[in-house]
Amino acid sequence: VRSGSYLSVAMAKFPWAFSNLQRRLVQVGERTGALVQVLNRLSLYEERQMDMTLKIRSSMTMPLLVCGLCIILVIFVPPFLFQGLFQMLQDNHGTLPWPTKVLITFSDMLRSWGFYVALVVAICGLIAFLYKAQRDRVIRKKIMQVALKIPAIGKTIRLIAVTRFLQSLETMIRVGLPIMVCIEMAGASADNPVLEDSLKGAIEGVKQGDEIHVALRATDFFPVTVIHSVQVGEQSGKLSDMLESL
Repeated sequence: VRSGSYLSVAMAKFPWAFSNLQRRLVQVGERTGALVQVLNRLSLYEERQMDMTLKIRSSMTMPLLVCGLCIILVIFVPPFLFQGLFQMLQDNHGTLPWPTKVLITFSDMLRSWGFYVALVVAICGLIAFLYKAQRDRVIRKKIMQVALKIPAIGKTIRLIAVTRFLQSLETMIRVGLPIMVCIEMAGASADNPVLEDSLKGAIEGVKQGDEIHVALRATDFFPVTVIHSVQVGEQSGKLSDMLESL
């Protein structure tokens, strides 16, 4: 910036620190002469995003801890706790039912070093797969498609993506970007490849003259309440205010 570059150009040199959405909004502020107003809107947007992220993390911490504790108590503790009982059953040389045989075999497996070596290898493989999936959009989309079909988890993932999209859309509309650019960038900021791809059809619909709520309804991703709210906002001419209330 001191050497004469625009702020947006300087931000583009640090993609790890500034997102594409932030750079585009700053660029719009520079071109329109409303950089201060754009930065104020951007700061409010980032605060809302951070607040939502913290709420999601705090709400997921306790369920994950409980699930982890249950796995430890149900799977790893019994083989060591009932080791003496299993040994006594085997010493009787009687015919054991197959569930008991399976439990004894599983208990012996958990007490062997080979199991833990295999467990470490499996965990490392899972971490490597997730690392690759984070950077491979095709894999991320397939994982997201499966996750969205899971009854409880899918609803939460969909709600998070819709919330991020609406917050981004409201910010960019207030800044003054064209509506098709707003939808495209808001879809990218939602961090959900399924939603992002479905919005391509919505953008085409808007290009052909469809109203925004009609185009969003065609994606079959948004809840009915969101569609109705967007429709009311369009009809009243206060779309950005309606999006902010959502």
